[in-house]
Amino acid sequence: MNTTSNRYSPFRAQLLVEKDTLAQRIHRIDEALRALDGLAGARPGRKPGRPASLSLKATRATTPGRRRGRPPGKRAGKRARNELSLRAAILKAMGKGPLTKAEILSGVQKEGYKFSASNPMNSINVLLYTKGLFKKLPGKKFTPAK
Repeated sequence: MNTTSNRYSPFRAQLLVEKDTLAQRIHRIDEALRALDGLAGARPGRKPGRPASLSLKATRATTPGRRRGRPPGKRAGKRARNELSLRAAILKAMGKGPLTKAEILSGVQKEGYKFSASNPMNSINVLLYTKGLFKKLPGKKFTPAK
């Protein structure tokens, strides 16, 4: 005789009753949600059978609106096209020895590098202070790190 199944059969019966109760409750919840979807389906942009949060997000995503950034009609200036990268131009200008930032700027411009930025020193500073590329010497001069 199987004593284990006899011991747990009342517990199994309770679980089956609870499962049926939950299934009935889920069925009632589904019916209530369908009824609410039928009422809410009249809203513009709302598709029946979808939760309200999803359809509102989809409506907002497709609605044209004001975008961030540059206003319409205002175009950015053309980006300068250079044969050398800024890093290569700085290294070429430093070929004669350590230079200050002002000397680097004038040397890079003499090499023919064109800046499209309104303040070219900012572009040079980014490279000069990037760890491992250049080394700062006494007297505010810079030299290649390697």
